Amino acid sequence: MQQQPVMRQTEISVRVRYVECDPMQVAHHSVYPVWMEMARTELLRQGGAVYRDLETRGVFFVVARMSVRYKKPAKYDDVLSIL
Repeated sequence: MQQQPVMRQTEISVRVRYVECDPMQVAHHSVYPVWMEMARTELLRQGGAVYRDLETRGVFFVVARMSVRYKKPAKYDDVLSIL
């Protein structure tokens, strides 16, 4: 029987900053991928890898596709959990 790969998960908290918002204090859609990248970097760190060290060794991670479904707006000063 072939063993399934283990999917690791991490969670980080992010507070929506003023600079990330539009005039109505709603987080701009372009900020969400930045927050996801922060979570991905933390996941690597928890697994014992530092992205900077991986790049030094010639290992690069490429995001080839991203899909986001916005269900509810994040607003200024909200604390979000990024999984």
